[in-house]
Amino acid sequence: MMIMVDTPYLVIQCAACNMCHGSRKISPRCQHCGAAIGEQANIVATATTPQALQVKVALANTPEELRAELEEKLMSSLGNADALDEPSLPSLYGSFHKKYTDQSSISIEEISRFLKSKGSTMMPETFVGHLTNQGVLIQLDNSTWQFIE
Repeated sequence: MMIMVDTPYLVIQCAACNMCHGSRKISPRCQHCGAAIGEQANIVATATTPQALQVKVALANTPEELRAELEEKLMSSLGNADALDEPSLPSLYGSFHKKYTDQSSISIEEISRFLKSKGSTMMPETFVGHLTNQGVLIQLDNSTWQFIE
């Protein structure tokens, strides 16, 4: 059973020991007890950044009664949980360039769908503004752009 997600990191819970670990794909064995995971993999969360993955694994492995307190402490020292899970501008640009470089134009609706598919909360206008300021995109009209190459 192949699980496809839009985010690159998975928080996987082992059915044998109930401990969680993070990975880009479902590992064949639990990193804690060595039990085979395979089809019994329980994906308890996903993350788009390594920092967010660390936080989510730590929280998943914390007893329920202590989880809220740990989350509060982590967020006060690390910042907002959403910001931790926000993909970086360079990673978004790389994916965006790969997907749209051959298109003659890109609409604001396509950009919005792209950002949502990558788990980004960035406004499409902000993303386009960054790329336009960097000389990567040129605006064709009010709602379409194209790569400068």
